[in-house]
Amino acid sequence: MQLPGRLEVTTLGDVLGALYRERASGVLELLERGTSHPGRPHRLFIERGLVRDVESSLSVTKLGELLWQEGFLDHGTWQQLGRELLFKPSARVG
Repeated sequence: MQLPGRLEVTTLGDVLGALYRERASGVLELLERGTSHPGRPHRLFIERGLVRDVESSLSVTKLGELLWQEGFLDHGTWQQLGRELLFKPSARVG
């Protein structure tokens, strides 16, 4: 599949839409430009057109923690989620 080399000529949404329509699988690597960290990579792992995982060196708040902080999860549910992930760290919870 031919993709544009730079997002200056399209958008990430357009690229992801094209990957979805083609049911493509693979890794899409994005490199930062014009930031304080030029060349820093971010990888999107695509399976049959869907983003299955994202790899980045940026620090991000985990989904369960964010939901708890915003009041969408009570403390007990948040703790239970943490315990379950200890025993099955590859589980998807988002």
